[in-house]
Amino acid sequence: MIMYYSLCILPVIIPGLRAANSGHARHDFVPATSFLLPRQTTGRSKSPRRCDALLLPSKFPPEAVAYNSSLRVGNVDNDGIPPPSPPSSAPAVAAAALVSYSVLAGLYLSGVASGYPAEFDLGPAVARDVAAGLACAVLATVWVKIWTSQVDSDGTGLDPKLCRKIIHTTSAPLFILAWPLFCHLPGGGLAGPSRYFAAVVSALNMLKLWAAGRSGNRSNELARAVSRSGDPKEALGGPLVYAAVLTVVTVVSWTDNLCGIAAILVMAVGDGTADIIGRRYGKVKWPFSDSKSIAGTVAFASLSFAALVGIGRWLKFTGSLPAAVLVNDLFPQTALLCAICAAVELLPFVDDNWTVPIAGFGLAALLLN
Repeated sequence: MIMYYSLCILPVIIPGLRAANSGHARHDFVPATSFLLPRQTTGRSKSPRRCDALLLPSKFPPEAVAYNSSLRVGNVDNDGIPPPSPPSSAPAVAAAALVSYSVLAGLYLSGVASGYPAEFDLGPAVARDVAAGLACAVLATVWVKIWTSQVDSDGTGLDPKLCRKIIHTTSAPLFILAWPLFCHLPGGGLAGPSRYFAAVVSALNMLKLWAAGRSGNRSNELARAVSRSGDPKEALGGPLVYAAVLTVVTVVSWTDNLCGIAAILVMAVGDGTADIIGRRYGKVKWPFSDSKSIAGTVAFASLSFAALVGIGRWLKFTGSLPAAVLVNDLFPQTALLCAICAAVELLPFVDDNWTVPIAGFGLAALLLN
């Protein structure tokens, strides 16, 4: 239901984001076969001046001319011939999903693996976990596709940095909100089967990111949307680490306690919103960092706190958390955890894709259990 309403409001949200992006973006140069000169500040017209690549003034270095001559308009080369379409990773990912769920279902139905309580009817329980996993995988693909399709190769669509952070901020929380779809055994530990069916979803995202990063194709939609510079190899950095952390935490922690949930949410919501809010409103920087703003840090702490409390109460309401976990009694501890993780995100000499979730997991073990 939550995913349904999220998809329903997108036609309202996306046009506004595209308009805001186009209204605030500043482009001195654009990738086209004609070279775009800096904006003029005199005269009535404030529009950029274009001159043909063959008539470039001598003040532009040779490498600029060479770069301009190698550019492509849209999906067509300079000679008018469209470039060959790269092979899609979708069939391989779909095959991996079917194989993964078939193997898992076979292990539990054959009795090789166990973990479902005796009172569970084994067939329907396994079928529910498989159906929940496939549904989450499909919805995750659709959600990412909605945002990546807004990033145009000519730079006129949604800002890739904003798209990257929207996916970063929303994907993991939406995934956790869907966890009650699985057969839940609160406190079941690593023997609980549902965690493995759920972990396949984020593992498939790892496979898609790995394929996009290894493709070397700058026109790859996913790689273009999750990279800052357009280099496909960036998909093998932070985005792949994000999916890896989500996979590991899902298996190790699941809903046995709040440790894994806290680690995921401070990484996703905290770090993601800190970047989004910081870029837009972060004019006042911390004295020890030129790239970190006070507004971003406040957004990290407050919004990760709201997400952790809200999703914790949702999982408690659906019976997905153990009875011993009292979310409503942990507000001060949760606020302290989010504030410390916001401070960890400020450290300039480490990768916050690792340090923030590790700090969140450790602090949750100390404060929330």
